[in-house]
This record gives sequence, structure tokens and C-alpha cells, in this order.
Amino acid sequence: MSETIRAVLTDPDVKGYVRLGERELREAGSDDVVICVERFSLNRGEVRFASGKPSGTPIGWDVAGTVESGAGFEPGTRVVAFVRAQDGWAQKVVVPARDVAPVPSDVSLDIAAALPVAAGTALAAIDAGGDGLIGRRALVTGVTGGVGGFAVQLARAAGTTVVAQVRQQAQVKYAESLGADQVVVTSDGSELADVEGFRLVVDGIGGQLLQRAIAKLDDDGVAVAYGVTGSPEIALPLGAMLGKGRATIRGLNLYAVSDVIPPSARLPRLLELVARNRLVADIVDRGSWSNVARVCDDLIERRFQGKAVLHVD
Repeated sequence: MSETIRAVLTDPDVKGYVRLGERELREAGSDDVVICVERFSLNRGEVRFASGKPSGTPIGWDVAGTVESGAGFEPGTRVVAFVRAQDGWAQKVVVPARDVAPVPSDVSLDIAAALPVAAGTALAAIDAGGDGLIGRRALVTGVTGGVGGFAVQLARAAGTTVVAQVRQQAQVKYAESLGADQVVVTSDGSELADVEGFRLVVDGIGGQLLQRAIAKLDDDGVAVAYGVTGSPEIALPLGAMLGKGRATIRGLNLYAVSDVIPPSARLPRLLELVARNRLVADIVDRGSWSNVARVCDDLIERRFQGKAVLHVD
């Protein structure tokens, strides 16, 4: 018999593009875990998704809670999950076990819920830099967003000197609080001209900023593009790339990465860093999920920095 649960559903006709409603819980298979969701975090990508979907579509990637039943976990185990079916903002969710990881006792569910997509993407971007990051330089763009903020911290943990890009002078102190060694205030990358080169560029903006960052890559540098909040097109500086010889540009999609390295392997690395105080989630809005439409609207309009985590009550 199917179970009816409360859930966040899309509604393109309301502010924030979401509302609370009801839906049926998907039946669990032999390799699935049923999670009673206690916390979920929000990403701008989900809200974009919500704005273009028919009313009543489920939504949500990042969840944390306790296991009700399922493969490989005792009931009551605290867990975090990357819900690739994107139906996680609900009282309960069914998730493949490979996308679930246990949460250590010294890590809060609030922090855990903020990790799967934003910190997971940041970790995959740093990993894409490969060996040889220690003692080198990394540029992270868009550090006031979820991925960028985690990427600054993870790049520091990997032993790099981190240069952070922000758009406004008022954001400099925030970037420094994340651990950035140098902060460049620029929207189009023109201020990078006098900055030393980079072994790694982590970019979620695109456009001229990425174009100019690529031109600053070291001979063996790697530019990782994980998103586009600016222009989706760049003029590739072929002369600079050919002159470097070994520099590369990579696109990063967390779904594709998760097919190769499942979240059950990636999330414990992040949780361990949190437990050792090497990684901090800047959670700026904790409250009831009844506020989800307002928080989604705030996220769209960039009214806060860091991650919003809501409680399922």
C-alpha cells in the first residue's frame, strides 16, 4: 500500500516557485534506504528547476535524517544523502544505498544536510586538479555561493594558496573568513591581469571571467567549470592554451561524477573534514520548512551568502 507524505512541490505561479503539499512515497527496492528527513538544504539549481516544471513536481537534492529501513543501515542511523531523483524535500524519501552515508555523532544534521551538492561539487573540482596541488595556487570564483565557499576551504586543505574572486568590495571580508589568501574584486576577470598564474581554477560563472582565468593557467594547469551564472559562451584563448602545452579545461557535472564515485564514498571524506574542523558550512537561515517559498525567493534574489538549511517539522 502506498504512503502519503507531506512534501515540497513545485508551483511556478507562486513566489519562490514552491509550496507544501502531499504526494505518494515511492516504493523502496532491495537496494534502497527509506529516510525520515529531518533537515534539507537548498541550492540555486533546484529553484531554477522548480521555475520551469509543472505544478506538483517533487524537488530536492540534499537531505539528512534517520533511517527507517533499508539496505546496509540499522533503523535510527543518522544519515545524509544526495537524492539524485530530486524528490528529497519531504517527510520521507527513498534513496539508493550508494547515495547515502552515515553521519558521525560529532557532526550535526544541519551541517550534514548542507554538504551533498555544494560541498560534493567543490570536492570533485579540487580532486580534478589531481596531484601536485601542494604549494601551488588556485583561483576560486563566486566564493559567496555554496560551491565556491566550500571550494576555498577544500583548496586550502589540499595545500594551495587560494585566490578568491568576488564581485563587490563588501564581500572581501567574507572571502577572507573562508580562508582565502588573496581576494580579487572583479566581475569580468580584468583585474586578474596582474595576478600570478594558477595550477587550478574552479569556476561557476563562465563568460569573460572564465576566459581570462584560463589565460592565467600554469603550463600544467586545470580549469574546472561546474556551472554558469554568467554567460555560457567564452572565446577560448587558443594561443595561450597551445603555448602552455599541458593545460586542460574540464566540465564538471555531479551526476556524472556520482556514477563513477558514489556519494557513499565521497560524503564520508567531507564529514571527516567537518569533524576535524577543517571544513565549515556557513548556514545562514535555519527554520521550519513552512518558510521554504520565502527562502527560495531569497536564494533567487541572492539576499544571503552561504547555505540555507530548513527543518522538516
